[in-house]
Amino acid sequence: MTVVIIELNDGEIRVADDHEIILRSPGFAVGHNENIEVGTAAARQARLNPLAVYDRYWSNLNQDPLQNPSAYARHHADLAYAHLLALHEQSGEPDEVLFAVPGTFSNDQLALLLGLVEASPFNRAVGLVDISVATAASVAASGYQVHVDLHLHRLLITHLTVDEQVTRGEVQVVDGVGLSEMFDLTASAIADLFIRQTRFDPQHHAETEQLLYDQIPQCLQTLLEGSDATVEIPYQGIQYDTKVAVDSVRTALAPLYKRIVEALPTSDTKLVSDRLANFPGLIGLISGAQLVPADSVFEGCRSQLQKIHSQGPTLDFVT
Repeated sequence: MTVVIIELNDGEIRVADDHEIILRSPGFAVGHNENIEVGTAAARQARLNPLAVYDRYWSNLNQDPLQNPSAYARHHADLAYAHLLALHEQSGEPDEVLFAVPGTFSNDQLALLLGLVEASPFNRAVGLVDISVATAASVAASGYQVHVDLHLHRLLITHLTVDEQVTRGEVQVVDGVGLSEMFDLTASAIADLFIRQTRFDPQHHAETEQLLYDQIPQCLQTLLEGSDATVEIPYQGIQYDTKVAVDSVRTALAPLYKRIVEALPTSDTKLVSDRLANFPGLIGLISGAQLVPADSVFEGCRSQLQKIHSQGPTLDFVT
């Protein structure tokens, strides 16, 4: 029986096998008349067709009707199910799945998630564990720890006690501080540079705005490596480009950086996810920051598999 571990962070859902991360898929879905597209394909349509794109169906996992229901998607659960089907297919059609989920998931949401698995090609779910608990089990030293992670539209701050075991305490949610908002401010800063340098506004046209958003991850990576980034956007036979310096992005993101730092306790070690490390200068503002590699949650699941894995029909949410 093949088992995969799925980390349900809607900023980038990650799937791992026994050895490594094998799939990354952002929590986007777009409905068409014939089907539902999810993941990267849907994210690349977010600016082209914003009224048809959904990006809160994992954080708001429920059966409340969508604003624009269709024959293929009546509620968020339908979109999550479509994404689950894609994850199953794209990860090699494994038999069983273990979920690492955010501490914000309610009992109703966990039950709905397991119901979706029962209806899916997965044979069954074999475990549920809090993302922060699994991460800390892999990397944290003894003592009081705080796990900090970005989701699409929120920041999660999870308080943990680490001794013979990892025990979850309070889970704080900072809404409006997520990957989506970070990208929006970065896109606006780059668009301002285009206007000043070329008099071309890439956010004035849906297709060029989408091209701008598609290049933000690579732009941020280049800035982290210490070089200025170049963003190039073709439009009506003309190639527009602009140079992006790290200071312009840091300045644009400063309000969100401030909200993140102010939400964190001043003492204690902060286990900071790699998602926050993707934004220039942010880690340096967090006192006591310990950068957590992307595979830490999976290492924690593997090392504690006997405590998380369930042989019976009911699953405990391991916190």
